[in-house]
Amino acid sequence: SEDANAILFYGSKEEVEGVWPDMYDEIKDGNYHGFAMSPSENSVLVSTRIWISNPAEALLKHELGHALGFGHSDKCEDEGSFLCSQISTENDFLEVEKDIIRFMYSSRIAAGLTEAEMETILADIILNED
Repeated sequence: SEDANAILFYGSKEEVEGVWPDMYDEIKDGNYHGFAMSPSENSVLVSTRIWISNPAEALLKHELGHALGFGHSDKCEDEGSFLCSQISTENDFLEVEKDIIRFMYSSRIAAGLTEAEMETILADIILNED
């Protein structure tokens, strides 16, 4: 665990204070049940800390999405994205979200690519994948 670049903490909001005081400062006054902090260097995510207060699969998926660098979704009312700000056990990964995660975390996408280089690689992946 000392070498991990991702750590998950399961416990109450109050317990977060003793584990990650900086995260507690962010969540203490809000109505949070989970939170992810993912520092980056030069726009490259280098580590993540995720806190969840209950074992709901939807909550873990939601915070994991944030840890991967994604914000809240607007595909909520009719589509039920896992990244909706109002978390529901009915929400799950949309097919388009699975594609986006697969594309962005492809082994062909390396840190430090220019926008043009990324466009070329993503176009190749999308057009030529099996």
